[in-house]
Amino acid sequence: MPALIGADTSCELAARSAPGRGGLGCGCFAPAWGAEVVSSNVVGYQKLTIYPEWTMIANPFVVVGENEAPIFNEMFASAKTTVTSGDGPTSSDNLQVWTGSTYTTYYFGNFNGEYGAQYDYVWYDANDDSGEPTQDWLPSGQGAWFKNNTGSQKVVTVTGQVATNDVVVSIGSSWTMLANPFPQDIPLNGDLVDWKAAGTTAGDSPTSSDNIQLWTGNTYKTYYYGNFGGEYGPEYDDVWYDVNDDSGEPTTDSIPFGTAVWYKNSSGTSFNITFQSPVK
Repeated sequence: MPALIGADTSCELAARSAPGRGGLGCGCFAPAWGAEVVSSNVVGYQKLTIYPEWTMIANPFVVVGENEAPIFNEMFASAKTTVTSGDGPTSSDNLQVWTGSTYTTYYFGNFNGEYGAQYDYVWYDANDDSGEPTQDWLPSGQGAWFKNNTGSQKVVTVTGQVATNDVVVSIGSSWTMLANPFPQDIPLNGDLVDWKAAGTTAGDSPTSSDNIQLWTGNTYKTYYYGNFGGEYGPEYDDVWYDVNDDSGEPTTDSIPFGTAVWYKNSSGTSFNITFQSPVK
């Protein structure tokens, strides 16, 4: 996968912050979502552009009528014709979810009716020997890697309902895959996240502050949470800056809808970030 920007640019760092995906190697791709969200009230679908190998995805929906994350087999219910299925992880598309210490791998199973229709075109935990489809889900605010085994770019659709509740995401002591939990862009310096109140570490440089790293398709775009002790005015403190923008102005960039980013916690102490729902 693309090496994270920081003190260590090796795959060892990727294996620590986006750990190795079960030894499947480096060379991941970033999230790239279609720009179309169609909904009736707050129920709808979203189209994901999946690259030929690895894509980082996010869950922008909850179960229709509830505020709980849909299990994989509900989230991808309308994607059976585009998600590659097979009788094991190597012949099908995979999802890999970071648990904090390792990845859990899921594959999109199809056994051609051998065990009944209910066992085809559903997700399985690769380490679950029960033979039953998984009941696991991707929580709002948490990203995952989608492994495309076709070798060609494709579009996959996810369905659900936009969350009307705020979404709280735990930030670990080092690197966390942080996902936009809503189907709209979230400005880094907007009103939907109170980073300062959450405990984001601010500083006068990327090395003294928390960072966000967004994969753009060929490199990471890095932001740092700046604070200059009031030297330039309060509007320049406790806001996000693009490290490659020499203007000195806070960034106007967003976490795009459906996209996950890497969050680097410089304090070493875990805390929670709250995304305020844009739908009330």
